[in-house]
Amino acid sequence: MHIEYIITNKAWIQSGAVHQRIGKQFINRNKMRKEYLILGFVLLITLIFPSVVLYLYREYVMGMPVTFSFEGVSRDSGKWSDFGSLLSGLFTLSGAVAALATLLFAIFQNRQLSDEAKKRSVMDQETAKKNESFMRFQLERMNFEKFRMHQLMFNDLLDKVEVDAFNNFAFKARMIFYKKIFATNSFSQCDTRVDLTYVKAGSLKDILNCVEGINSKMKSGEYLDSPHVLVDDISTLHSLLMLTVERAAKDGDIIFAGKFIVLNVIDLHNDFVFLADAVNALCTFCEIDTRVNLTTNLSLGKTIIALVNYANHFDFSKVQFSTYPYSFKSELYIRDLTELHKIFTIDKNLPMYPFFKNLNNYILDALGASNIHHVTSMDGYLLFLDSFRQRVASAISEAMTHDVNFFKIGECYLGEIDKMRARIKN
Repeated sequence: MHIEYIITNKAWIQSGAVHQRIGKQFINRNKMRKEYLILGFVLLITLIFPSVVLYLYREYVMGMPVTFSFEGVSRDSGKWSDFGSLLSGLFTLSGAVAALATLLFAIFQNRQLSDEAKKRSVMDQETAKKNESFMRFQLERMNFEKFRMHQLMFNDLLDKVEVDAFNNFAFKARMIFYKKIFATNSFSQCDTRVDLTYVKAGSLKDILNCVEGINSKMKSGEYLDSPHVLVDDISTLHSLLMLTVERAAKDGDIIFAGKFIVLNVIDLHNDFVFLADAVNALCTFCEIDTRVNLTTNLSLGKTIIALVNYANHFDFSKVQFSTYPYSFKSELYIRDLTELHKIFTIDKNLPMYPFFKNLNNYILDALGASNIHHVTSMDGYLLFLDSFRQRVASAISEAMTHDVNFFKIGECYLGEIDKMRARIKN
């Protein structure tokens, strides 16, 4: 069917070309016929008509037969004068007719040139329209290819970000995400640079504003007092990036609605690094010079302790509110370190504070990015407890040099550490 259609179209095009060629030949023949008629008319007036007049003059006026000899030619000057007047009149008439014919020919030629100019103008306009239509088609095709290629490059970028995160994260609804970032792009238009003055839900500016808000709250310490705000802000950033955590749930996860992992208190630093890298990769793709960092103002140890203390109340909240959405996959070592930090948070007004004030910093250091994965293993945690117990014993010895009554207080603190150690071993 398709082949027959192509053959039919081809035959129709060839037939049209033949008809156009025959039409052009017919028009050219008509033009040549008109030119021959004009040439014949001019010859008739300028040559044949004077010859006929001369014949009639010699035959009927002079009474002499027409011959090609000079015999019988008159010697009378008056007759020659009359003959000259006749010739003069004939040539004047011929010249006038020739001039008129020339004028008519010029008019005809001018009209012909004018018609050809009009036809050429119409053809030029048609050609210009065809060229314009072709250029518009080519431009639309280029925009379509550019738009399609830009989408493919965007997908490749998201794939790379996922691979860099060991596929623990995944970007969902990518076409919707692309449309929110590049809101003006379509098959007929494709801009590779994002205008940050365009502020709308889900836009790049909206994402950057969210990151800026997180940094600002870190710097002010708001998350330490209200850790639930941090959980909400991370959830918001995930939503703006169309991002979900794809790995299986593990210890330390804060989970929403029983299946959506928001963050992991143990990997909190790494999660922040990934989110910043994802936003920076997006800015680079959007040709924006802005770069973000989510760990500059992060007090990691204190933030982890605040989150764990907040998450430990999830079970109680579920008892009060059955629809409470959050749950916490508790991690034993982090929970004990949080409890240890609480025990050694001593009021500044108490007499033992000067001797114990630096002990909590040792716990916070253990919760730092370079140490937290070590202390969340059994061997690492036990090693930390032994080291921490030695520091507590040293602080107690120093305190006893000022007041021996610190011995009993110190024994209580050491007893708490020993309980934690025994609980792990059992």
